[in-house]
Amino acid sequence: MDVTVWNENELEKLEVGQNRIARMALNAPRYAVIEGLRGDKGWSTFRERHVKAILKFKPRLERMNDARIVRKVLLWDVRNSRWGKKCVRMAVKSSVETSLAFQRAEGRHVESDWSKIVRNGEALEWDVRKWKSEIDKRVKCMELNEWRNEMEHKSSLQWYRGKEAPMYEKWYNCSLGGDILFRAWTQCMNVSARSYRSWYNNETSKSYCIMLQMV
Repeated sequence: MDVTVWNENELEKLEVGQNRIARMALNAPRYAVIEGLRGDKGWSTFRERHVKAILKFKPRLERMNDARIVRKVLLWDVRNSRWGKKCVRMAVKSSVETSLAFQRAEGRHVESDWSKIVRNGEALEWDVRKWKSEIDKRVKCMELNEWRNEMEHKSSLQWYRGKEAPMYEKWYNCSLGGDILFRAWTQCMNVSARSYRSWYNNETSKSYCIMLQMV
């Protein structure tokens, strides 16, 4: 089995490729806004997936048996680990409320284990499954807020802002009607006279125009 390794610096390239595929699937022009592509395909960003993968692995790693090699690597320099500091920055940015409990248990290192902060200030121990659910919810909420904020700064999406969250729309079935609907909703239709004449001369396009006039 071949394995391709991607680092954090190549996430932008992956985003460009995903947006290109979304434009092909929706038959959208190159100037179609990215938020519209994401919104109607329901795809998350590679950055969101990257953050989720790292933060979900953190509680799993801290509850792993000390005999595991990955666990030993963590304990070599747990206080000054760049990876650990990156996890903390990601958690703060994603509003994942955690406390770092520096303690030692007999026969096992449990330094810098994460605990959930509850309202009264006490730390609540969660298992890996509970942490994964919380991280998934928090990171998704962070990306959703950024998606909405980006739409507010783009005038072409004034009709599109009513959509609550990115979600695949079933009416995009590679038909001409679906193409027109997406372009109209995101205001990226090509309305030049030359393009209109060449499009209207097509027999299929004429039938769609007649249907639209009857609505």
